[in-house]
Amino acid sequence: MKQSPLKEQGLHAWEGMGIGGDNPIGADWVATVFGLGFVLSFGYWRTNFAEVQRALSAKDMNAAQRTPLIGAFPKLFIPLLVVIPGLVALVTVKGFGTGSADIQQYNNAIPAIMAEYLPNGMLGLAITALIASFMAGVAANVSAFNTVVTYDLYQDYIRDDAEDRHYISFGLIATVVGILISIGTAFIAKGYENIMNYVQLLFSFFNAPLFATSSSACSGSGPRAGAASRTWWREPSARS
Repeated sequence: MKQSPLKEQGLHAWEGMGIGGDNPIGADWVATVFGLGFVLSFGYWRTNFAEVQRALSAKDMNAAQRTPLIGAFPKLFIPLLVVIPGLVALVTVKGFGTGSADIQQYNNAIPAIMAEYLPNGMLGLAITALIASFMAGVAANVSAFNTVVTYDLYQDYIRDDAEDRHYISFGLIATVVGILISIGTAFIAKGYENIMNYVQLLFSFFNAPLFATSSSACSGSGPRAGAASRTWWREPSARS
């Protein structure tokens, strides 16, 4: 860490968190607590396509309410999976964080450790496991995207009297278009220093406004609030 661009300050990321303080990464407690801890965190659980779809497909209301609780437990370990490999790579991989090679960049901490310590056979197995996890995540998000675009947008607002075959065909087209768009955004993400900056920027543009919209729908009244509520918080029985 001392050899990285942050140098000694990188070991004191929690210092200077007061408003107008000299935090080395430019953070303060207001943005951390209310921006990241409240708005973006609650926004994730209330507007994430994959998570909301799992709740909407539950067999009853009790199961739907348990969905975020069950899903949140394994996510408690995500910070460890993110931080610990990076710290290990800084200590064990030569030139990590300071070199110019792709494998020495911060986003490649886990692949760098794998390449450093795993033999060829285990390396292939580990890469297969990584690809499988990526495919599972992509499949969940593609399925959720397909459902939202086809049923919540296209069927509700554009054409609500078509046959099931028509919606299936439209869903296939929407899936292909969505994947092509996501491939294009990968080139945008490549221009950022690290993937976390890009993800937080997307959350700020999309999750936070959608969280405010869904909150207004749940707590407000009137035609606009009712329409938003039906769009974002439709009960499972309403989908059939």
